[in-house]
Amino acid sequence: MIKRNPKATREKIINAAISVFSQGDFNEATMRDIARESGVSQANIYQHYDSKEKLLFSIIDEETKRMKKDLEQHLSGIKGTQNKLRKMTWYYLNFREQNRQLTWLEHISLNTKAWSETASVWNDSMEIASFFRDILLEGKRNGEVRQETNIRVAGHLYFGGLRNVIVFWLLGKQFNSLADEVADTMTDLFWESVKTQSPYPQCPFLTGKKDSPARKSSSPR
Repeated sequence: MIKRNPKATREKIINAAISVFSQGDFNEATMRDIARESGVSQANIYQHYDSKEKLLFSIIDEETKRMKKDLEQHLSGIKGTQNKLRKMTWYYLNFREQNRQLTWLEHISLNTKAWSETASVWNDSMEIASFFRDILLEGKRNGEVRQETNIRVAGHLYFGGLRNVIVFWLLGKQFNSLADEVADTMTDLFWESVKTQSPYPQCPFLTGKKDSPARKSSSPR
């Protein structure tokens, strides 16, 4: 008698579902399509997932948990607010680039309303956002980020910008590589909007620097 391996079966189902869901309109995909792609019977699939929606959210939930764990490791030991933002931006875009089919599901197939109504997926996405919030809060505490910066609005600006470039990349409109072409520029542009500015212009009279003798002009007698 052949013993079934539930873990192996779920992996087959998940891999097939990602392929099927990312090939076209999610609403038109069926469990029959997933069964055909995976080689697992529909009846067996329903033993693990009772709807394609729950299957999709399960996939996103697991991948978001993986992103959270990896991001925590990537940020560990990095000093400085700007450096942490740069690493987070690079990792986020690189993760999306390396998981194109999953990224298509999240950014194209799944609308925001469905996302927000699924508690586990929504909570996981908020935990990803909490990394960004904590970085800016630390920047405020150490004086690198302006105290008047509204972190909630900054978050919309940051993640909204990332989402926009990701969608253009998915549709083949711009960028060959998100991590290589976008991460540094996005970080620098965002950083300029929140960093603490010098309260004084770089003027020699305010910085205490004097003109060199060669630049001094002598007045005629």
